[in-house]
Amino acid sequence: MAWSVTDSVGARVVRGVVVFAAAAVLLGGIAGTLQWPIVGTFFAALEAAPWGVATGVFIALVTSPFASRRWAVRAVGGLTSGGLALGGLLSYAGPLKIDGDIGWTFVVVSAGLGVVLAPMVASGLEITAKASGASVGERFAAMVRRGAVIGSILGAAVGLVVGLFAFAPTAPFALVEGGIFGTVMGVVFALLMAAAVLLPRIKVLT
Repeated sequence: MAWSVTDSVGARVVRGVVVFAAAAVLLGGIAGTLQWPIVGTFFAALEAAPWGVATGVFIALVTSPFASRRWAVRAVGGLTSGGLALGGLLSYAGPLKIDGDIGWTFVVVSAGLGVVLAPMVASGLEITAKASGASVGERFAAMVRRGAVIGSILGAAVGLVVGLFAFAPTAPFALVEGGIFGTVMGVVFALLMAAAVLLPRIKVLT
């Protein structure tokens, strides 16, 4: 996957979905981990993903007419990201109970990320230093794929072992559940690695 840096609305929507879905899964996973390690990581990351997609699409569409006005784009990004994060937090009906401090921190950090990431969606981005000839998009996709694969394998293996020891006939179901659980966990950790490795190398196009 390669980043598009064209000025089309479609390219902005694609960038918005990728950037903000990844940010939402990462933030949700971190918030869930602080509340309930491992189990909370899974459910919060999963619940945050569609809110990230909605955020990215909205920002891409709204900022397209004034993409070159960086501060206006940042304002829309911060308000949208923080507002939808608050909406997601208030409407959450899953098994994880997010307490007040963690929840409000999640909203504030989401707003801050909206301010930082919105220009990437509106104007495009590029990698400032390439490694092994791969673009930032290709490296990002590779890291997420590897995280998902490794997580699914480890999760399935753990699920199978737990299922066999708990009640052997349920082992196949435990294997599937463990694989799904591990995939989400693997993606969250891959996003953490991608953020640490790639973000310092990225600059927003003017």
